[in-house]
Amino acid sequence: MGKRKNTYYVLACFLVCFIPRIIINLGIKASTGGHDDLGFLAVPSYLAGYDWSGVIKHTSYYGFGFSVLFMTPIIRLFGNTPFLMFQIMWAIVAAFQSLVAVIVYYIAYNLFEYKDRNFCALAGIIMSYLTFCSSCRLENDSVMPLFIWGIILIMSLLIKSDEHRIARTLCLDLMVVFLQLMHTRSVIIWIALSIVVIIYRIVEKRWLVCPKTYLAGMVIGTYLIKKLVSYVQTAVWGTTDLANSSTGLKNQLITGAKSGSIIDYIKSFVFLCFGELFTIIQFSNIIFAVGLVSILFFLFNRVKREDKKAEFYNLIFLLILFMGMLAASGLYWNEDARNAMMSGEFSKGFFYLRYISTFAIPIAFWGIACTRDINTKQMAIIVFLYMLLCQFVISNIGALPNQDLWATFASKYKGSFKSMLTQNDLSIVSIVSLSVFFFFWLLNRKKGKWRTVSMVFLLVMTFYNYIYQIQNGAKMWGESVYNSVDGLRTLNTAFLDDFNVYCNDDIQKYALQLCYPKIAVKDYEDYEGEKNSVLISRDTDGIKKTDLYYVICDDEVIYFSDAKTKKSVLEQIKK
Repeated sequence: MGKRKNTYYVLACFLVCFIPRIIINLGIKASTGGHDDLGFLAVPSYLAGYDWSGVIKHTSYYGFGFSVLFMTPIIRLFGNTPFLMFQIMWAIVAAFQSLVAVIVYYIAYNLFEYKDRNFCALAGIIMSYLTFCSSCRLENDSVMPLFIWGIILIMSLLIKSDEHRIARTLCLDLMVVFLQLMHTRSVIIWIALSIVVIIYRIVEKRWLVCPKTYLAGMVIGTYLIKKLVSYVQTAVWGTTDLANSSTGLKNQLITGAKSGSIIDYIKSFVFLCFGELFTIIQFSNIIFAVGLVSILFFLFNRVKREDKKAEFYNLIFLLILFMGMLAASGLYWNEDARNAMMSGEFSKGFFYLRYISTFAIPIAFWGIACTRDINTKQMAIIVFLYMLLCQFVISNIGALPNQDLWATFASKYKGSFKSMLTQNDLSIVSIVSLSVFFFFWLLNRKKGKWRTVSMVFLLVMTFYNYIYQIQNGAKMWGESVYNSVDGLRTLNTAFLDDFNVYCNDDIQKYALQLCYPKIAVKDYEDYEGEKNSVLISRDTDGIKKTDLYYVICDDEVIYFSDAKTKKSVLEQIKK
């Protein structure tokens, strides 16, 4: 960064984001993702020499680029101590999420030339915490925002100067290829980037990238990705027809398009898109909505300003990316959304916000940056559009409890306040609260003390969202996973090494595999009557049908394939 003062700001940005995440993660006892964590760790566990095939084949494809590089050595070194293994994995994810603050600070201060260091630092920290994925969730979506900001960084450098053009183009290629290895849906990033490259060539009469290097990198990269992904899916999962794989995505799109009438298809698509928009606006404290509107004003009013060229083309990239992913999600989950509408389960309209949030949240940065020049009329437009969207969603879809600003507080409150208000009432309270906050923030955009105060207020709101809606949600799931095999921990579990271990409950099965990485856990559906087998189960009703069992606790039982196995296991347990 050059100057010593910049170094201090960079370190502060990173530490303010990293240390709280680490402290929070220390209170979590087990995997917080279950099925998702297993899918994420499928390839690293395979490379580390563990046989998780019995449960992995029941998971979806979750990519392997990031997890192979960073998680394989962790599993090799710390597989015998699962708690420590997960804490280190979460620390790595926390570091990548915290680096978002550093890269945003650098882009804002050095490339977009916002010369208020406090503003740039606070904006970076807010972007780090404004994530839909907790640092203790082992998902590629948890670390993807850093790579999106990396692409914005490289594009900005290419726009600013022709220096190192080939090297920067190659870095851009490698980053997009790596993202496609991380997540199948990342192909949309290449599409959005290529569109921006073409627009830049037409408007600016020069290439944004070195065209031959860019094209060669993408063509070769795409070919290698296709071959490598196909090989990995076959070797680890045993098939290429997996959920989240390109084949699986294609099949679901075709199935969704064929089912139902065209009117129902369009209605459910609109329903889902509105649901996703409403949720991301609520989650981002309206900042995403501010970003969208301020971006439109920016594009129309400042399109010819040379000093804003880097911002202009990055905004085009983000808008194409976000709208493309929103449309893709609407098409992909259309059948599920239609079924949800028919059954009245309207909260199902908010499918997997983490997919679009990766591309939506950077837009919120411009909501923070561009509003310094926004006027009262534009503020009124933003509020009107926000209230209109909220009214449509609440009246037609209903509120979504786990994304409401006051839901966590209300769920814990034992007094009359909770009983007086329905979830829709709470959502209305939330909208009013956010609107008040919105005006406080926008009315204090002038440079000086109040501007810093308003940014700190925004940071507190964002941190609240992260802690109580994202981190707590992950922690609750982690407790469920931990408790599903809690009784087993009280036993001498050496017997797991010597017998075929089966499980018939999904959460318990995933927990068993993640809590005992060296054991080859199998799904009970694959049981073929072999001897020397044990079934770890929550089904306490089954004890009435056989005497080949051992009760661990109220909701955990071990069933045995035969009397000899029971005798041998009990002898080991009692040692």
